[in-house]
Amino acid sequence: MARLKVKCFLLLVLITLTVSCRKRDNCIPEITKQPGNAIIHKGATVTLRFTARSSGVLSYQWYEAAPGESILLQGQNEPSITVQPERTTTYFAWVYGVCGKKRGQKVTDVAIVTVR
Repeated sequence: MARLKVKCFLLLVLITLTVSCRKRDNCIPEITKQPGNAIIHKGATVTLRFTARSSGVLSYQWYEAAPGESILLQGQNEPSITVQPERTTTYFAWVYGVCGKKRGQKVTDVAIVTVR
């Protein structure tokens, strides 16, 4: 009976370690809070932000979405961005995770900033 308990315990530890390692090795970011839409008056600014997590190191890149293209916003590589669009504009960000040689990426939902 004691051997059976030890085998069951060791099997449980092995399963737990395997699941823990798989979770730590997952470099695909998880976006835990999406950027929200906003309504502003012309000339005003608004800050869009999201939160993400990964078992690796995260980096970010914001884009402006235009019909048929995406415009990279140079230097906008934080999980928040402050914008002052002249017209209604759509934004989104790519989130990149790096764990050693493994890499993953995920895109946020779009955030629409409506200018009135």
